[in-house]
Amino acid sequence: MKGIPYLALIAATACAPTIIKQATTASHPKTRLEPAPPSPLPTPAPSRASRSHTRHLNPVPDFDALAECESSGNPHAVSPSGRYEGLFQFDLATWRSVGGTGHPKDATPAEQRKRAWLLYLQRGRKPWPVCGARL
Repeated sequence: MKGIPYLALIAATACAPTIIKQATTASHPKTRLEPAPPSPLPTPAPSRASRSHTRHLNPVPDFDALAECESSGNPHAVSPSGRYEGLFQFDLATWRSVGGTGHPKDATPAEQRKRAWLLYLQRGRKPWPVCGARL
C-alpha cells in the first residue's frame, strides 16, 4: 500500500464510499484499497447453554420412529400413570410450553408432530430420554 498512510485508509473506509473513490482515483489511480485487518478483539463463543442442544440436532429427525417408540404410533395413547399423552408422550406443562392447547391425546397427529418439532428445536432429544436416540 504505497502512497496512502494507513490511518488515512482507515478514516476513508469509515467515512463514506465517495471518499474512498476519490482517494483511489484522484491521487493514486493504480492504488487499490484493501479491507481493514480483522479486529483484534475475539468473537465471543456461543454460551454453553445455547450450544448444548444444537450439538445433537439431526437435520432430518425421524419423528415416525420417535412416535413408534413412545406410543406405538397411537396419537391417543396415555401412559399407565396418566401423566404422558399422545404420539410423543407430552406431559401437559411441556405441551403448553410449545403452544399446545387442550390435551395432546385430543390433538391431531399433525398438531402433535408440530409441537414435537418445536420442542425438539428448543431442547433437542432431552425430552425423550429413551426414545430420543431414534431422532
